[in-house]
Amino acid sequence: MFARWLSKLVGEIGSSVALARCERVAFFHARDTIAVTERTIAGLEPSPRLTTQQKRISAPSGPRLPASIQGLDLFAGIGGLSAGFATEGFAMTGVDYEELAGTVYRDAGFGLAVHFDLGKDVYDDSSFRVVLGGPPCRPWSAVNLQKRGRTHPDYGLLTRFIDHVRAIKPDIFVMENVPALANDSAYAQGRHDLETEGYSVEAALVHYDRFGASTRRRRLFTVGVRNSNCGAREFFRLLDAEQTSARTVGDAIGYLRDVLRDAVPDHDWSELRTIHKYRERYASGQFGWRKLDYTQPAPSFGSVGNTYILHPEAGDNGYPERVLSVREVLAITGFDEKVRFPEGAARARRYQMVANAVSPQVSRAAAVVVRRMLMGVTAAEA
Repeated sequence: MFARWLSKLVGEIGSSVALARCERVAFFHARDTIAVTERTIAGLEPSPRLTTQQKRISAPSGPRLPASIQGLDLFAGIGGLSAGFATEGFAMTGVDYEELAGTVYRDAGFGLAVHFDLGKDVYDDSSFRVVLGGPPCRPWSAVNLQKRGRTHPDYGLLTRFIDHVRAIKPDIFVMENVPALANDSAYAQGRHDLETEGYSVEAALVHYDRFGASTRRRRLFTVGVRNSNCGAREFFRLLDAEQTSARTVGDAIGYLRDVLRDAVPDHDWSELRTIHKYRERYASGQFGWRKLDYTQPAPSFGSVGNTYILHPEAGDNGYPERVLSVREVLAITGFDEKVRFPEGAARARRYQMVANAVSPQVSRAAAVVVRRMLMGVTAAEA
C-alpha cells in the first residue's frame, strides 16, 4: 500500500509539472469543435463511494500491466476504448454490467475486467489518472426509433459518467458518444458542472476513417483536462497530428473471403432467405440498405442483426448472398483476432456489442495524445 501511495504521489507531482508547461502554448480552436448551450437540470450529485471489497469483483486472466498510468474505462463493453490505451502502455480497468463483455475484455488482455452496475453506484478509486467511457448511446442514436431521450431507461447513465469524474477527479477524461448528444440539456449541464470544478472541457466530432479505421463512423468526443493552463483544446490539436490514411473494407476483411463459415472464431452470420427481395433497395444504398464496397471504408452502421449490411460480394458470381459475419464486423471496427466471444454467445448480442464499440485505431490515437499531455508535450512540440 505504501509503495502504491508513493507511486501515486510521484505521478501527481510529475503530472502537475508536466501539465503546467502548457501555459506557454497559444490557444487555437480545434477543428469541428461543437458549442453546446448550457442549461440547468437537477440530479447530478455524485453517489456514495464504495469500498474496495465491494468494487473488485473479478480478476484479470494474467498479471496486471506494470504501467505507471492507471486508466478506468466506464461502460467498457468489449474494450474498444481500452484496446488503444492498453497498447500504449496504460494499465486499464474496464467496468461493465454485461458479464459477456467482461469475458471478452479480460480474454483479449486489455486489463482488469470488473462486473459492476454503474447505474446504481460509483466505482470510485482515486488512483485513476485517466477516466474513459462511452455511456450507452441508445437515448440519442439515430437508429433508435422507439424510446428516445429522457423516455429511454439508459438516459440517466450519462450523468453516471459525470458522477465518476467528479468523484475520482482524474487528470484527464475522455467520453465518446453519438453526435446528437451535443444537443442534450443534461450533457450541457454536466459540462458546466465539470468546468466549475476546474476542468477545461471541449468537444469535437472525430471521424474514424481519418485514424486508419475501415469505417466512416463519426462520434462526439468530449475531453476534460484538470490543472492545466493549456486546456482541453490541446487534445484535439494533438489528435489532428495522429491522422493517417483510411483503410478500406477490403483491407479489413479481404483475408476472410474464402474462409468457410465457423472456420475461425465468430465467422458466422445470420441466415436470411429474403435478401433477394430487396435487391433494388440495396442498390439504392438509401435508408440503411447497404452492400459494402471492398475499395472504400464502410459507412457507419449499427448492429448487423438489425441493419442487415451485406458482404461486398453478396450474390455476385455464385458468392453466398449474405450479411457480414460477426468476425467481419469486428475486423471492420478494427479489432484483431485476439478479440473473440466465448462459444455459445448469442449472435444478436455479439453483433450489438461490436456495434457499440469504439474503433481501437481511434482509441490508440487518443491514448498517444493523453500520454503526451500527461508528459507535458504540446502540439507545437509534437
